[in-house]
Amino acid sequence: MKASANPKDEKNSGANNRKKLEDAAGKESAKKTEEQKDNVEVTICADVESDFLSEEYRKSGMVGHAWIKVDQEGTPQDSYGFWPLIRLNPDGSRTGGFNPSEPWKTVDGEVRSPDTAHTAKEEYSVKTNKKKLEKGIEYADSKKSAGYNLLTYNCTTFASDMFAKSTGSVAPASGLFGLMNNPNFLAQSIQVWNAGSDAIDTVKHKASELGDSAKEKASDFGDSVRQMKSGN
Repeated sequence: MKASANPKDEKNSGANNRKKLEDAAGKESAKKTEEQKDNVEVTICADVESDFLSEEYRKSGMVGHAWIKVDQEGTPQDSYGFWPLIRLNPDGSRTGGFNPSEPWKTVDGEVRSPDTAHTAKEEYSVKTNKKKLEKGIEYADSKKSAGYNLLTYNCTTFASDMFAKSTGSVAPASGLFGLMNNPNFLAQSIQVWNAGSDAIDTVKHKASELGDSAKEKASDFGDSVRQMKSGN
């Protein structure tokens, strides 16, 4: 004959199960709370090497760089940047990269993490949380084999998009009328954003001057590209 269950034992078992469920729910709630804390700092960085569309910029490939830095408490700083892919051959030679004389051509690209090749001349930081950061890292992972194009998708495009994904905030402007994203424009925008409201009048004046200058340079650059394409 099977012994009947002890009501006291059943009560204790039920209480233990409820305690386990409550503990699990508490841990999950604490995890979600931690993920939503703005304890992550995401920084968009710009290094300027030459004037935008100058002869040095167009012919030497010294176009500067833009990238993302991530700082989290208790972990080493991480960074992400997008580059034209450079291949190391068996004989020790290197191939790949982009040809500054053919900036319209798309080449193989890669995401480097960490990305420590440049030192930032301008930086802009925003506090965010781990949940949003995950979206930024997912974006970076999705671009590991993307094509690099100096005119349409480059290091600055990548950094601006990853910044937006990681923070939920728009990155400082980095292009000319939404095109030709580059570290020079990004650096200038960061200066403006970091200057604060007291600099608005000065910024408007400089932006107007920059707009006229940029239009002229872009026109010259377009002429140069057409000449290079035609072989003249």
